[in-house]
Amino acid sequence: MSQLKKFMYSKLEGLELVGYISVSLFMYLYIFLSLSALVYLFSYNELVAYVLAYSSAYLVDYILTLKFVFKENHFWTKPFKYIVYILFFLGLNTYLYVIFLNYFNFLISALLTAMLLMPFKFALSKYWVYK
Repeated sequence: MSQLKKFMYSKLEGLELVGYISVSLFMYLYIFLSLSALVYLFSYNELVAYVLAYSSAYLVDYILTLKFVFKENHFWTKPFKYIVYILFFLGLNTYLYVIFLNYFNFLISALLTAMLLMPFKFALSKYWVYK
């Protein structure tokens, strides 16, 4: 029986990762489209556009990740943890983005930042924010 539980738990872990990647891809698509629109159409500074795109994406990310990835119920501590998570990663994202921006264009910088931080964001979401 314990072998079955381990197998089922490993399958659930895999589904969470697939769900997280799916939500993340959707969010990154939104971020890249927003970032491009703010820079090319509205002539925003690349850093300001980056912070605006990420900030607006985080508003939707909480609900999608809560309901579709980890399938958790909303509880008062989760939004508090999520706000701490947002502030930490928005700061870290912006810091790395600025560093990459010195060497690459703004879209490549955003992509590199996203790829570098995604595993850490998943781990922190899974083991702290949504638990």
